[in-house]
Amino acid sequence: MKGEIVQLTDERAKPLLDKDVIVEVSKEEATDLPEDFPGRQYLYDFTIDDLKGMDAEMLQDIKGIGKASANAIVEYFKPAE
Repeated sequence: MKGEIVQLTDERAKPLLDKDVIVEVSKEEATDLPEDFPGRQYLYDFTIDDLKGMDAEMLQDIKGIGKASANAIVEYFKPAE
């Protein structure tokens, strides 16, 4: 399925890469977070849905996310007024 992200061993991926069945992407390309998302470089293991349910305190438990970034993430999900 186009757009599906999977992890394969090098051995399994090589023949598929050679036949252009799959393409290799970097972690930056694999995330569903927008490029301008606060603290994006620390959040590759999370999806938008994961982050929506977190408050600032929970976000600060993520390595690399400080108080300012956590507050910016919470603010990102607030509805526009």
